[in-house]
Amino acid sequence: MHAGPQARAVLDEAERVRSDPAYRADRFVAEWTRLRKQQEHARFWGEEHKLPKINAGMAGLAKSLERDAQMESLLRPRARELGLGIGMEPERGLSRELSDWFGLSRGRGLSR
Repeated sequence: MHAGPQARAVLDEAERVRSDPAYRADRFVAEWTRLRKQQEHARFWGEEHKLPKINAGMAGLAKSLERDAQMESLLRPRARELGLGIGMEPERGLSRELSDWFGLSRGRGLSR
């Protein structure tokens, strides 16, 4: 049995994600940016009911970096794209910085 073109494309994408850390990093930045925009939109329009799902996605992304040191090192130079400032502490992991940012933004009421 042969896989159809769509199935083959899905398999090719999965293989690329698995084998190409730079591609995973690009996808991470794109997904984080998408979720941040959704978060900002929900806060602006008072759609608080959407925030738990958005916040869970962001927390999951931050947590995923703890298991992928190679991707974390590729993302560190792209911290501004993730919304992190210049004052990042170099000895701290990016996953920790994102988790702290996420916790601080929630604590300031930015995501509630």
